[in-house]
Amino acid sequence: MQASGEIQLNGNGSYQIKGGKFEIGDQSFQMDALFQPGPRHRFFADLAAKRVDIDALSDLGNGGSSAG
Repeated sequence: MQASGEIQLNGNGSYQIKGGKFEIGDQSFQMDALFQPGPRHRFFADLAAKRVDIDALSDLGNGGSSAG
């Protein structure tokens, strides 16, 4: 996995990711995101990709092994 972009910490404790780009395997994504802390944390993201292989993403969360 490779990632790049600009992370900005705001005065209210929130942070933004601008121009985020990351690669997982042969998939490439672009992302802008905002995290807002609070009693109920919020995470907003705009994600763009030519193709998304959900299996590859779920394998990443399982330490690289597939459940089935």
